[in-house]
Parts: sequence; structure tokens; C-alpha cells
Amino acid sequence: CREFVRTLQGQEGNDRCAECDKPNPQWTSVSLGIFVCIQCSGVIRSLQGSRVHSVELDQWTPEMAQQMEKGGNRQSNEKWAANVPPCWIQPNPNSPHIFREQWIKAKYFRKEF
Repeated sequence: CREFVRTLQGQEGNDRCAECDKPNPQWTSVSLGIFVCIQCSGVIRSLQGSRVHSVELDQWTPEMAQQMEKGGNRQSNEKWAANVPPCWIQPNPNSPHIFREQWIKAKYFRKEF
């Protein structure tokens, strides 16, 4: 299953963090079906208790791999960030924790976009 997840990770869109666009994300939110960097994974885990897993360190079940296949960063952002208002700026790899937290709360919990 890990090899399959690595294959998904290499697909265009999944090769960058879904939240801050950092290259080569090594973490996932299985619940959301996205690949994220370690900083964004911590925010997601703390806010929703999401099933956050390391691509390399954690065990992968076939069900988890299937959930990741159904998702993907591109599809997720088309759904959750389709209408980001001009007043919002997506975090970047150097953004502070509070900025990432506010973005993720607005995106997934308040569904502002």
C-alpha cells in the first residue's frame, strides 16, 4: 500500500502541499485525501482530529490508500478553495503557524471558499 501512496504522491498536484504549496509533502490527511507538509499536517491534526499519516513512517491499509486515491490535492482545492476571496492569501512554505491555522479553519471548517 505504501508504494501505491508514493505513486499518488508523485502525481501532479500531489507533489506540493495542498495548503502552502511546499514541494515534496511527506504527510497526508487521509480524511481529506490530501498530501501536506509537516507544518500543515500539524495544524490539520490539531483542528479536526483528522487521520494524519506519514507517507514513509506509518502503516498503510488498502482502505487508507483507496481514500487517498479518491482524493488528491487538485480535486480537494477545486472543491474547498474554488472561490477564495481576494482578501485571502494562501499560505506559503514560510508562513507562520497562525496564518496556516486561519487558512485551514476557513477552508475546511467554516467553508468560506
